[in-house]
Amino acid sequence: MGLAAYSRGDLELVLLAHHPNCEYHGPPDQGGLGTLELQGTSRGHQGYREFEAEWRSAWDEYWIVPQELIDLGDRYLIIVQMAGHARGSTLTVTQPAAILEELDDRGLIIREQRFTDPAQALTTLGLVAEDVQQQADRQRTR
Repeated sequence: MGLAAYSRGDLELVLLAHHPNCEYHGPPDQGGLGTLELQGTSRGHQGYREFEAEWRSAWDEYWIVPQELIDLGDRYLIIVQMAGHARGSTLTVTQPAAILEELDDRGLIIREQRFTDPAQALTTLGLVAEDVQQQADRQRTR
């Protein structure tokens, strides 16, 4: 539901899964400003709406395709492929990315961290690709 709603721009549905005071963090390699000089950190539903409005203003069409979900207990990491058509273009631009989400005790997202490089997300979490593959293999055998 979440990524499909996000891809079609239904942010109100997306926000149902987010705590009202959720923190949103842009890619850490961007310093105080996120990708395309967008604000790197925002808070709350309105902050999320503003960030997304600014981000989506650069795109005629934008979507995310999930590649992998890594369960980390009260957090999870989603490896995705971002894709879209920049404003005024018909060419599809793609980039791998990752989204780390932390949950509260009710299962609501209380923190979201975006990464422009999935390997950086794995490194931040103290994981390497081999660890993730081993975890996936164990889950398949259950």
